Amino acid sequence: MDSHDGVGRIGSREPVGLRHQSVQRLRKLLRRRRDRQLQGRFAIEGPGLVLEALGADPSEICAGGVVVDQVFLGVDDAQGDVAVKAEAAGAQVVIVTDTALEAIGSTVSPQPVYATAGLPDTNAGLVLPTLFDSLASNGTAPFAVVLVDVADPGNAGTLLRAAEAAGAHVVIAAGDAVDLFGPKCVRSSAGSIFRLPVAVERDASLLLTQLGEFGIRRYGATLQATTDFGSADFVGPTAILVGNEAHGLAVSDTTVSGEQAELGSLIDQQVRIPMAGRTESLNVAMAGTLLAYEVFRQRNG
Repeated sequence: MDSHDGVGRIGSREPVGLRHQSVQRLRKLLRRRRDRQLQGRFAIEGPGLVLEALGADPSEICAGGVVVDQVFLGVDDAQGDVAVKAEAAGAQVVIVTDTALEAIGSTVSPQPVYATAGLPDTNAGLVLPTLFDSLASNGTAPFAVVLVDVADPGNAGTLLRAAEAAGAHVVIAAGDAVDLFGPKCVRSSAGSIFRLPVAVERDASLLLTQLGEFGIRRYGATLQATTDFGSADFVGPTAILVGNEAHGLAVSDTTVSGEQAELGSLIDQQVRIPMAGRTESLNVAMAGTLLAYEVFRQRNG
């Protein structure tokens, strides 16, 4: 494929410039959720994460896995470890001029290595039945972490990382939650998003209804709760729900797709995290991590 700016060709070791088609597509993936959806791909930044993605086992991810299709490198890295592993994995290596490389990134200090990969299927209506049936056949009680309207990609990525570490089987983005495959979320997940199944359901009340139908007990973290989270029973099928950074988890009437729904009536038990001093609440990533590790503690006591 020839470049638009007359610099380089894909498949050759001649560097391409900023206006090259593949580079332009990469820049769009780094900037807009809509472009990620249109292309069916997402971007990965940094040599460490790119190597993790190249080494990910697609068979471990029920949602279809992560398959890297292109890796973008500077001239100095054209013969490096990432290039060798990318080619071995069947990914296309694109050498980019230093000037173009500096203009690509979404961070203040651009990383010298980028990759693109196909988006896995995250439709909750398809992902969750397959996952839960597989767990049931192994006699394993499901453990899901649900992000309801969580808006900050850094928080979402941290929760993905904590969920994997605590043994969760799936992370679900519900309602108006942030794009889990946005660049900041991918970076904050530290590679967990390559290994942990994720699902998306924009209708939060529908998701909670479906979880109930699967026999999963839904625990919502709220400030109004009277039960400390350490007193709840997380050994059985469990879904931990955390809410928006500013407003928390809505447990009263809220508008979902133009209809009135009561999320509170779809939560089996509300739990709280006890705190000393005058602190009113914890950051959602901190709260979710504490809850996830309580599930881990109870199941591995």
